[in-house]
Amino acid sequence: MEKFMVKVGENAKLFFFTDNEKVIRKLREETSLTKTIPGEIVYIGECDEVDETSNYIKVTDSLFNNVKIDKENNTADIMVVSGCLFFPDLVYLAMSMFANIYQRYNSYFIQSSVLKYDDNHSIMILGDPNSGKSSMAYGLMDGYGYDLISNDNVLINGTKTICGTKDMQMRLGSIKQNFPELIEHIEIPKDHLEHSDWNIKVYINDYLKANNFGYADDSIITDIYNISTFDSNISYISSREKIDEYLKMYEELTKQIRSNRYVLVGLDYPIPSFEDEKYAQARYQMAKAIVNSASFHDAKGSVKSLTKRIGDIHGKK
Repeated sequence: MEKFMVKVGENAKLFFFTDNEKVIRKLREETSLTKTIPGEIVYIGECDEVDETSNYIKVTDSLFNNVKIDKENNTADIMVVSGCLFFPDLVYLAMSMFANIYQRYNSYFIQSSVLKYDDNHSIMILGDPNSGKSSMAYGLMDGYGYDLISNDNVLINGTKTICGTKDMQMRLGSIKQNFPELIEHIEIPKDHLEHSDWNIKVYINDYLKANNFGYADDSIITDIYNISTFDSNISYISSREKIDEYLKMYEELTKQIRSNRYVLVGLDYPIPSFEDEKYAQARYQMAKAIVNSASFHDAKGSVKSLTKRIGDIHGKK
């Protein structure tokens, strides 16, 4: 077997033990995991057996599929038939296991884009998949000089950001519609004509680095925008009843721990919730504290109109 360590922030390490060639290859690629989990991967070396008692995922080739998850020790033992493994399953499982570790530190992951707009402060952009979070993040980086803290998942403690995912993907349809100047600088898949542009995701990391776009980790969130984008020159920014804001934030803090959205689809096994009831009250109090400290907004409009409106509110970095 080969052993890898994934580290997120200062307090959480998760180990992978595996003899599965696909898992080994994906972990060596790094971005297969770090585009979703804001961490770093370290290769430890070869080993004969699992030498950790907690916080690990073991994946071994087998003649049959089997999953054993120990929530108390935060471990997963997965036996998988060759060809059945869907690597994103392991990413979502690992994310939930990291969330299990961090709830003990009163810190939580939120799926969002977060941009730092001055030396100390940032905005958080929430939204459903395909709502335009990445496109708005790029627009604020390009037009206003904001630094990227997170493009997918950010780790927070209250309104303080700890770290976030930095790999940025955008849908080809959004690039063509909102940022056509990027086309000549990105690598478009050769089979793109066989798919809708809105189903094709393109990495723009190399372009961002080559053009000195900024990145950051630490900040204080001052504003939260829950967005819904559509093709319109009109944009709306409004507030909710305070209790609705509390409930929305509590939901966002809880998603990764409860694992409700995730199933090990290749193994037909639902990921169990890693939620520990003893932390629920503290999490709800944090949700209230975040909403009472940061302004919460619902924002609707086109990517360009919302980007301009939000950027003008917070100014250039």
